[in-house]
Amino acid sequence: MRIYYLLLMFILVSCVGIPTDYPENEYFGFSKENIPKVLEQSLPISIFIDDVSMSPEYDDIYIKSIDGDNKVEKYIYYKWIASPSEMIQNYYNTLILKSNIFGNGVYTFKKRTIPDYILNIDVIQFDAYEENVEMTINFTLIKILTNKTSNKLILQKSFTKLIERENSKARSIPLAFNAALEEISTDFINDITTLLKND
Repeated sequence: MRIYYLLLMFILVSCVGIPTDYPENEYFGFSKENIPKVLEQSLPISIFIDDVSMSPEYDDIYIKSIDGDNKVEKYIYYKWIASPSEMIQNYYNTLILKSNIFGNGVYTFKKRTIPDYILNIDVIQFDAYEENVEMTINFTLIKILTNKTSNKLILQKSFTKLIERENSKARSIPLAFNAALEEISTDFINDITTLLKND
C-alpha cells in the first residue's frame, strides 16, 4: 500500500510540474565610445591616477533605485559587469590616456618613477531615483614638487549631474548614469586642460 501511495505522489508532482524559467541576468557597463582626444600636441608631463574611492552603499554590482519613501529596490537580474568603482576607475584611466594630455606617461599603479601629478577621484553620490539619476564626483589634482616639503594643489572640485531616465524600467538606470559620467568627464577634462596648459 505504501508503494502505491508513493507512486501516486510521484505522478501528481510530475503532472503539476515545477516552474524552472527565470529571467536572464542582464549586465551593464559604461561606454567609452565617445571619449575624445583633447590635445593634438601632448604636454611634457606625467600623472598617476589613484584608486577611485566610493562608499560601499554605492559600490554594489546590483543596480538599485530609491523610491519616494526612500525605500531601496535592488534589481536581482540587472547587474553591473563589475563594481561601479572598478568601472569608473577604468573609464578615467581610458579617458586620460585618450585625451593625449600627458605625454610623459599615465600611470595606473605605483612605480618607482615619481609622476608630475597625482589624481584622486571620489564618487560622492551615485543615486538612481524613480525619474532620474544623480551623480557627484570630486576630483583632486596635486602637483608633485620634489624640491619642496609640500605639494601644490592644482584642482579640488566636485561636479554634479542630474540626468532624467528614459522610462521607469531598470535598464534605463545605467543609460542615465552613463550620460551623467560623460557630462562630468567633459567638464573635468576641460578644466584640467586649461589649468595644466597655464601651470
